[in-house]
Amino acid sequence: MTNKMSFHEKIFDSPAYEKCAVKIVEFYFDIIVARVARAMCRSNTCGMQLLCTVTKLPRKQVSNCLHILIQHNLAVMELPSGSHPTYNILKWNVLYLMRRHNYVHHVRGEMGVEAELVLDHLLGAGWASASQIIVTTSTKLAMIASPDTGGSVTDYHIRVRNEMSKLVEQHCILRCSSEVKQQSFHQNCILPTLQDDDDQPRLQYIFPSDILDLSALKREVESRICSNDENGSLAIKLPQRTNYPDAHILWTINYDTFHLHWRNSYLIRTVTSRIGTECGEVLSALLKSTATTLQDKWQSDLYVTTTQMRQSLPHSNHLDHCLTLLENETGGALRRLGIGGGGGEYNFDVATYVLYLNIEFVAKSVKEKFGSNAAKIFRLVQQKSMMSGEVLAKRCYMDMKECDQLSNVLLQHRYIFVHDLRKPSIPSYNARDLLYKANFLEVVRMMARQCFVEVYNIMQKRELLFAANKSLMEKKTRVDAILNNIRSAASAEQIQEVEEALSQTEREAISKWQKNQEDMLTVIEGLCDDMFLFELYLRYHPCLDNPNTGRRTQS
Repeated sequence: MTNKMSFHEKIFDSPAYEKCAVKIVEFYFDIIVARVARAMCRSNTCGMQLLCTVTKLPRKQVSNCLHILIQHNLAVMELPSGSHPTYNILKWNVLYLMRRHNYVHHVRGEMGVEAELVLDHLLGAGWASASQIIVTTSTKLAMIASPDTGGSVTDYHIRVRNEMSKLVEQHCILRCSSEVKQQSFHQNCILPTLQDDDDQPRLQYIFPSDILDLSALKREVESRICSNDENGSLAIKLPQRTNYPDAHILWTINYDTFHLHWRNSYLIRTVTSRIGTECGEVLSALLKSTATTLQDKWQSDLYVTTTQMRQSLPHSNHLDHCLTLLENETGGALRRLGIGGGGGEYNFDVATYVLYLNIEFVAKSVKEKFGSNAAKIFRLVQQKSMMSGEVLAKRCYMDMKECDQLSNVLLQHRYIFVHDLRKPSIPSYNARDLLYKANFLEVVRMMARQCFVEVYNIMQKRELLFAANKSLMEKKTRVDAILNNIRSAASAEQIQEVEEALSQTEREAISKWQKNQEDMLTVIEGLCDDMFLFELYLRYHPCLDNPNTGRRTQS
């Protein structure tokens, strides 16, 4: 499950996050669920009565919305002893909804279509038993299979079972609980709540192949598939409820596995682009060498010997030179601890490198907004933690007036801060020099809130554009449906006549609308990448020695 980040809840205590989260929930579910999510965002702990009062919805409707949020791992229910149940929204998980296609694309690239459909089903359902996943996914595979596909349609359940077992082995999905605790809030609505297997964590990644009834699954898949036309295309009947033997074992997506893979890919990609391809290969080998010995995969301090590195990269002729470059170009993240018979030992501090990447990212943003001199001031204040204006001007090789102007701009936009000085006992008419200080945690929070605002604005713009072009898109959908139905039997003249139902002006308007949608999706993906970098910093922030500046003490 995702790592709890209660230490950094202040990042979410803003109207920007509330609007962004509500808009995301409304986009993926509906406006009623979004109303309940808004009420939960405004209070850290909510009871059923409070939610009903704030949302002005009936108890049954609020319970249904809570069921949806809990099922999709967006909220949790707590049962204090001798008290009524309370509910908390998982604020980071709401942002994960925007990365759904990233999870699916990653699995498809690594494992194939069957694994992609398994993960897609879990993302849509929240949790499900293995039998439910196998039946639904096998039916989808039968629908999209071409007539010349090798093998019988009845062996899809075997293929899906094997791919799901691989997903469990690679920790992409995990077992939620060995039982489902139920709490009834309404006579017609039961809210299930999942608890992790903390006592037996190894059971989370054991696939229950022995209790799957493959014969029953095969019959269920065949019953849902029927031929409905002369071409032999497949149709799915309405799903029938079946009591599967593993109905009490539910599975859900393990976000940590994907985020850990993306963390490693991001670190390697940045080293490759900043230093070189061979250095990226060295860092990749370092991460792989240490991954097998770590109990906590997110551990910050990684230790590896030169001998291990040489064994991982037997054909590398410049290993020592690459390690030296990594020591100098990663902000002190890689350090040599000693020189032994095998070449010594190296310590790679992930937290330090994530901090370095975040500082460089914010400095690049400052340079784009205010110029290179402002970025120079920002970097110097972050490096020294605290500096006076006079020393800052000398170190940046700027005159005092320009340095004061740029420092005030950064101060107004909260990139740097002023250290409070004690008032002198004797009044003085001489202006005192300001003492600037760094507070990188506050800068990251400010940048994250800007991302929330931008995501909300883009999603709002998408809704307005969709409403303005709704009738035109419905017309295009009808024309496409007619063309698909008559394309095999109609003549070229008939097809052209149907295509002319859309004028050239309408086609240009549709193309422009589609391009705008693609551009906005691209911007949202970029914002998701930015927020993932900030999320890494907030995850590793407790590993840094100085919580005020986010800086690790250099030895």
